[in-house]
Amino acid sequence: MNPINFMINLYSILILAILWLHSDKQEEKRSLQYRLYMLMLDTTIVLLLFDIFSRMDTNAYAIYPVLNQLGNFVVFSLSPVLPSIWLVYVVNQLFQDEERSLKLVKPLTLFWFVNLTIVVLSLRFGWYYSIDLQNIYHRGPYFTLPVIYNIALLSISFVYVVKNLKTIHKNHRFTLVFFPLFFLFSVVLQVIVYGIPILLNSVVLSLLFVSLNIQNHGMNTDYLTGVNNRKRLESYLKDKIRNSTEKKSFSAIMID
Repeated sequence: MNPINFMINLYSILILAILWLHSDKQEEKRSLQYRLYMLMLDTTIVLLLFDIFSRMDTNAYAIYPVLNQLGNFVVFSLSPVLPSIWLVYVVNQLFQDEERSLKLVKPLTLFWFVNLTIVVLSLRFGWYYSIDLQNIYHRGPYFTLPVIYNIALLSISFVYVVKNLKTIHKNHRFTLVFFPLFFLFSVVLQVIVYGIPILLNSVVLSLLFVSLNIQNHGMNTDYLTGVNNRKRLESYLKDKIRNSTEKKSFSAIMID
């Protein structure tokens, strides 16, 4: 593996770990928005790690072929997961309806199982990819199938955003538009340029934008107005109660 690619992936994992630790401090951990974002962080970290393994080709000695096979198997198996989670995240962000958002999980999981089946069969027939006796990776005849599926998922999420653009808070618009477009651009570029870890590292940048523009504010503010909501009030009151003492109390006037 190219040491530069290794360092890029390692640096991206470090950034995601920092985002994960920062997000883990948030109080509202039961919300679907929080769980989906953390799941995207977890999935990207796993993919970056196994992407490192998948690039250990051209060396047929010792454990390299095993790591290469394992890395490619996991990367191809999980390739539809990120776009799928993002689609559910977008629907939940737009409509603030967890039940409606979770209805997407079953069909998305079904398509994921279909993809997983093809990945398993590719070990025998080389449909998605193959690795020869010299531990050299080769793209298979159906390599573009997961690419097309991922593009379809991202396109659907983009259409959702565009159709509801006027109802989206201005602080969220850029991120919700940027994520799928940048992801799409990276997918196409990754297909054209092999050997450089473009796609997953671009996702890290997108997740950073999501953290800064949505996650840090989205769960404590009203979706339409951007005004602090009840969750923010509860958090504020908890802090005040926690820091109060016999000599240092506080009072509040609430108007509904």
